[in-house]
Amino acid sequence: MIRVVIAMKDPLLMLGAASAVEASCDCTVAGRATTVAELDGALQATPDVLVFDKALEHDAPGTMSRLQSERPALRLLVYVPHTAEECVLRTAAECSLYHVTHEELDRMDCCLVSLRHGARGCIPRGVRPAELIGAIRAIVAGEIAA
Repeated sequence: MIRVVIAMKDPLLMLGAASAVEASCDCTVAGRATTVAELDGALQATPDVLVFDKALEHDAPGTMSRLQSERPALRLLVYVPHTAEECVLRTAAECSLYHVTHEELDRMDCCLVSLRHGARGCIPRGVRPAELIGAIRAIVAGEIAA
């Protein structure tokens, strides 16, 4: 059984993600958090995967990097608040219109940035439950889910 902690700022998104995980035959919700403060407690359940809402990074910058350094075996699947197409367009527009530094790029809510910071996968807004479960399974199998 794949143990999943879900950290989502929006309680409705949390409910949807948790329902999808619990409905799968090989995953279970090991913990939930709606804030970074709650996250440390939820991670005591030693999950295989953390589904992490990128919006939580805004509340506590550096959270993703901290998690990766403190828990290197934790597989991080990041939820971003826009579609995959929007991610590509936003990144391309930012990088082509301006000289973008690494620090500025790191502040973008983007799958590419999340992967650069150690995430094993990324799920965009509008992802279907089966796609969420597929991404969880992929990163547990050692693949990148993006």
